[in-house]
Amino acid sequence: MKNKKTYDLYVSLGAACSCTGTLRARNLQHYSYPFDWLYGSTLPERVNILVNDFKDWINKEDLEYVGNRLEPEPCDIYANKRTGIVFNHDFPLEVPLDASWTSVNEKYTRRIERLLEQIQTSNNVLFVYMETPAQQDVLDNNSLQEIHKTLKNRFPETNIDILYIYNSNNIPYKAKKIIECSKNITVVSFDYNGYVQNQPWAINKSQTVKLFKNYKITDKHLSRKAKLKKCLKNIFSVKNKYTGKGKYKIVKILGRKISLKWNR
Repeated sequence: MKNKKTYDLYVSLGAACSCTGTLRARNLQHYSYPFDWLYGSTLPERVNILVNDFKDWINKEDLEYVGNRLEPEPCDIYANKRTGIVFNHDFPLEVPLDASWTSVNEKYTRRIERLLEQIQTSNNVLFVYMETPAQQDVLDNNSLQEIHKTLKNRFPETNIDILYIYNSNNIPYKAKKIIECSKNITVVSFDYNGYVQNQPWAINKSQTVKLFKNYKITDKHLSRKAKLKKCLKNIFSVKNKYTGKGKYKIVKILGRKISLKWNR
């Protein structure tokens, strides 16, 4: 893991939004892709969805209302009964499905088309899957080899690597376990549990970002606008933050963070 590794594309496959959050913290992901902010289903199931071009991804008749959330943003939550995927960031709170589905479907259509096109036109792609800390039934080497074979069969012209990460409580990052299953598959385990009560998915991102300190991304898929944005992001950035007290703008200027209440 000490050698620098460079890829044209990093694909977050799950298991939840902590994976893409970690990649973005290291500036290894500049666009949104289908699996970024979702949970539900397994890694083999998600790969099968991918290689089948996201068939039955968000059919209206397959969506079942399962509740809502107020943080980090107010949303209704829908589960796909066919695939097991749960959409928990996409549908506006208390808006009927018939009124919200079209815009959500259009958004995912863009993300799907972007992902498939970028995989096919990349020289090197790293697929990353980070188990939630509470997950105990982790994948073995044979399962990962089958996943790699499935991906290569779908994208034969692209060099594909897999990084599979799972949590091991009480194993510090410096003592992490690294297994090179093959030249294309790496398994890493250490303690990145967030230890947040009633949030089994919570991670300690300060630990997971360390894993990617030697990873780099090329500018192959960046437009001029995205390249400029990437450059400026290190100087100035603005993010939304939702709390029980309302919406805030987190402004970062040369490394310094400022929190501003936003009522508009």
